Amino acid sequence: MKKSFTVFLLTILFMTIVVGCGNAGTGVPQGTATKADQTVAADGHIMQGTGQLDGNDVEILRAELTKNHDGQPVLIVSFKWTNNTGEAKAFDGTFFERAFQNGVLCNKRHNSGIDGYNSDNIMKQIQPGISLEVQRAYILGNAITPVEIEVMSAWNFSKPEPMIIRTFDIAQ
Repeated sequence: MKKSFTVFLLTILFMTIVVGCGNAGTGVPQGTATKADQTVAADGHIMQGTGQLDGNDVEILRAELTKNHDGQPVLIVSFKWTNNTGEAKAFDGTFFERAFQNGVLCNKRHNSGIDGYNSDNIMKQIQPGISLEVQRAYILGNAITPVEIEVMSAWNFSKPEPMIIRTFDIAQ
């Protein structure tokens, strides 16, 4: 009797955990920002171009369209951030950034080999109160379709996750 009661309690606990992890039937995966979410910047979750993430100031400055040595279109995005924490940190490891084109995640280019791209600063630690401009290169699917850049904290797991976004219309 005691064993079956324990199994019953474990079953109820498991079912509660599974149901609690759902997305409430919205049809949108958890953590996904919809276009409706982006229009409500007052809630502090979606910031356009500049904002604070975990107390650090972050700005998506500009983007430059170029090509890699294989002729693929590459977007070099520049960010500026200020370390407002109590210890030295690097952009890479403090923030997570990504680029989407046509709703598809673009691959990052981590090393140099692209004219005009300086990948050195993204790993440099800066002390509290210091600002630094960093760059990240993304390989694009084409040189026409707009690209949306998103930056969020690498260690903030709240939902919805605060993020800074900026869209670049690269067609010229």
